[in-house]
Amino acid sequence: RGTSLAAIAARVGGITAQGVLHHFGTKEALLLEVLRARQREFATVREGQTPDGFAAHLRTVVEMMKAKPGIPQSMMVLSADSVTDGHPAHDFFVERYAGLRSLFSTELARELGDPLPGGLSAESAATLLIAMLDGLRLQWLLDPERVDIAARMDDFLAVLAPGLADGRG
Repeated sequence: RGTSLAAIAARVGGITAQGVLHHFGTKEALLLEVLRARQREFATVREGQTPDGFAAHLRTVVEMMKAKPGIPQSMMVLSADSVTDGHPAHDFFVERYAGLRSLFSTELARELGDPLPGGLSAESAATLLIAMLDGLRLQWLLDPERVDIAARMDDFLAVLAPGLADGRG
């Protein structure tokens, strides 16, 4: 918000605003590349996942968020901003959420069946899980001392499907 290319270049160091433009073309293109890089970072977590399952993967993501809270804070702000007309990251976030719903739905169905033991479809459960995680992320960012994002996520997983959060530490 309101950051100039010169300020971005100065923060990175060793590059000028013209250098940033040379590599990315526009500030909006730079934003999208930063978002894609973040996406790739989480994809590598997924690829390196142990066979501990879906809940273990979610715990790893939560630990990554807690280690660098500025990143989930930026993602929260950008995803909320992207609902406005003409936002440069609108399509990115539409695709991101569609991809997360698909991934979560597939993983839930693989581990628990479809429908889940409680009768909820894997697709519906995936949508609710993402909504819960976004809401928890917001509450945790606002009050990290009182909101234990990992514990509340495990609570939700246990409600969603008893046994899903087993093995939590």
